[in-house]
Amino acid sequence: MSKPIIYWHYFSAPCRGNWLCVQNLGIDVDFRLLNLVEKEQLKPEFLKINPMHCVPTLDDDGYVIWESRAISTYLADSKTPDTPLYPKDSKKRGLIDARLYFDGTFLHMRMRGLIGPVIYQGETKLKEANVEALREAYNYLEEFLSKTQFVAGDNLTLADCHILSVISTMKLLGVGFENHPKIANWYENCRKNVKGFDENEKYAQQFVDYIKSKLE
Repeated sequence: MSKPIIYWHYFSAPCRGNWLCVQNLGIDVDFRLLNLVEKEQLKPEFLKINPMHCVPTLDDDGYVIWESRAISTYLADSKTPDTPLYPKDSKKRGLIDARLYFDGTFLHMRMRGLIGPVIYQGETKLKEANVEALREAYNYLEEFLSKTQFVAGDNLTLADCHILSVISTMKLLGVGFENHPKIANWYENCRKNVKGFDENEKYAQQFVDYIKSKLE
């Protein structure tokens, strides 16, 4: 059986969330780069795989799914079923899922609300209202971390990998967490415990440089 394929681009925080999960699960995955700037995701051969033409997209021996958090949980379940990153205990897993959904439906969407107008609509400044909306998401994350070392308990999980991909990008863009000491402490815990932390920051920096090239 061939190893799983993930079509991705390192500019994408959800893609980097998958990449971090794979590094920490210890799975052998073939990451295939799609140049989104050149719109390679719209080529007919990729549209046959994913008609929604989004990344990341997983192809595991003909089993195709997209949505980054679904990919991460599927890989954990199917390839490393005993991993502490996504334990079978229903309450622990439920909390991890809740944090993954927070990332997908709130935190990441606030990031997109901030940078989307620059990337897609030609805006040349980051709107302060959108910065404040992102900081509201930081406030919730700070509360999550008020009782635990990581976002879904005292151990590293898939949720940390996905949330880290967003927070690292925003930190490098200049939306830091100076007023959120729990996030700052968590970030340093991730630096020490997350495999691929430095590589993720390098990828995020390239994306931030791209965004800054469009700002006045």
